Parts: sequence; C-alpha cells; structure tokens
Amino acid sequence: MTDTTQYAWRSDLKCIETDSDMVFREIYPNGNETVFTITEKKPFTRYAFHMENKRLVVNGLVLWRSLRMEDAV
Repeated sequence: MTDTTQYAWRSDLKCIETDSDMVFREIYPNGNETVFTITEKKPFTRYAFHMENKRLVVNGLVLWRSLRMEDAV
C-alpha cells in the first residue's frame, strides 16, 4: 500500500511520479492526477495522508493491527 513503485496491478493508472519522500502523484491515462501528501507514517502501524484532485479532497488515516491466527475467521 505504501510502495509507489509497485503499481502495475492498477489498470487505472498511467504512472506514479514521486515529488519527494512525502509527496507523490497518481497520473491517469486521461491526464488527470491525484496528489498525495503523507502526513504521518509509522511502518506497519499508522499511515495518514492528504489526497486531492479536481473532484475531491480527502484526509485519510489507515491503522494496521496484528491478528492472532485463532481470531481469524
């Protein structure tokens, strides 16, 4: 989820351009783009970001937690 070099599985993207360690752009075949700014990154724990394009602005937070095998369904 956080590796911007691994996007081949995304058929909706033309490419991803990295502006810095904290900013990258998803470029779509039609020329539109979404800019992501990482606001907090704690590996395997917490990922906060701001994303923006001409249609929306989102501030997001992803939290990971470990699951014990006996808790898996």
